[in-house]
Amino acid sequence: MTWNEARSYCSNEYGGYLKDNLNAIDSSYLKAKTGNTEYWIGLSDFETPGTFAWDRGLNKPMEPLNPGDYNLWSNGQQPEYNANKTCVTDIGGQTWYQDDCNKKKYFICERASQQLPVGRYAFSASNCQGEYYNVKVQISPDTR
Repeated sequence: MTWNEARSYCSNEYGGYLKDNLNAIDSSYLKAKTGNTEYWIGLSDFETPGTFAWDRGLNKPMEPLNPGDYNLWSNGQQPEYNANKTCVTDIGGQTWYQDDCNKKKYFICERASQQLPVGRYAFSASNCQGEYYNVKVQISPDTR
């Protein structure tokens, strides 16, 4: 799906948004699960050119990516504005790069943690017609 199609899908189907990547733990997990797969994340600068912000769902304000925030830009620095590449792709939890929002890519949806019940979670993914992954989260009682 395109970035906007994926964003709408996450919001309409799950009440969520495109995956953010705010820490090294998330990145390490995604690297282990996705390998070198390229997928859309919820970061773009289409709302305010040159200022990247995280998607938080349709009809909700985006959250700016501030200097000093965790990032996976190839050189650690936000790239210069490019009007033809306003959305961000993650390569397997390892590197971010700007790309054309109209390209079709895999994507990962996320919901705010306060919307999920307490418990233990398992991740599984399956390829669906070569266009995107259907991700299923299984919930089991917390056994701590």
